[in-house]
Amino acid sequence: MKFFHRLFKKPEKLQKIQPDYNALVANYLQSLPRCSAQVQVLGARESQPFCNCEVTLAAQDLLRWAKHHAASGWHSDVDVQVATQALPIWLQNADVQSTEEITQLPALMQPLVVPYLDEFIFHYNLFRNGPVSVACLECNKGAQEAVREKVEAGWANGLLSSATQWACPQGHIIFRAEHEFHIQRRKRS
Repeated sequence: MKFFHRLFKKPEKLQKIQPDYNALVANYLQSLPRCSAQVQVLGARESQPFCNCEVTLAAQDLLRWAKHHAASGWHSDVDVQVATQALPIWLQNADVQSTEEITQLPALMQPLVVPYLDEFIFHYNLFRNGPVSVACLECNKGAQEAVREKVEAGWANGLLSSATQWACPQGHIIFRAEHEFHIQRRKRS
């Protein structure tokens, strides 16, 4: 048994040291501005493939989702994991008195929220029930009655792809999210 242990044991220098996530999260939170009651999740500054709107949510509405998201998974990338753990803490410490101020979602937290934004807003029905603000940058008007539609669903070679887009009441496409699912099937013997 010692033979196999010595054979497969990594040298001390090569063993990966587990980072102290609590310290990393604390350092990251200190570098962030204080969260206000309203958080701009998506805006023109983003590098999204198709985003022609600004989306602002109440920090408390985003907090419910952030707690669930932080508890439900683990990322192998240390920076992403730190941002995932920091997001609910940052939102929970929001200054709820600052109703006029809007804080932009920090850059490391952006990729955590934006892929789920479409489902998040429509799952909680925030267009009708919550203080979500969607502003079309084309006509400079609020798009509280944005229309959501599924478009371009297709299936080819085990790849299911679809897209969801939002349109403002004037018909401008303000947000588009593309989804892909790769399905592998076993060959039947």
